[in-house]
Amino acid sequence: KIFLGYFYPLVSSMILISSVSVFLFYEKISALRNNLLILLFANGAFLAGDLLYTYSSISSSYGAVGVFSDFWYIIAYLLCVISFFSLLFKLKQPELELE
Repeated sequence: KIFLGYFYPLVSSMILISSVSVFLFYEKISALRNNLLILLFANGAFLAGDLLYTYSSISSSYGAVGVFSDFWYIIAYLLCVISFFSLLFKLKQPELELE
């Protein structure tokens, strides 16, 4: 329980740090920039959910913190769905230039 309490927020933080490269190459990825930006926000929402969940499990009470944790997870999954479907439709367009 303690291991997972540290593991999930740590991994979410590393994923978020690697997602920040979207800002570094924002001008270079013109075709996919909005979708990748949505995924960046989804990774931030996953991190917020993980941190709040860890806090609620450490304090051994669900309460408002648990509700906010669930809220951030729902937001993160919705952003992922929006981004992935948008990427799917965008990649199926024949006139898409990925350069």
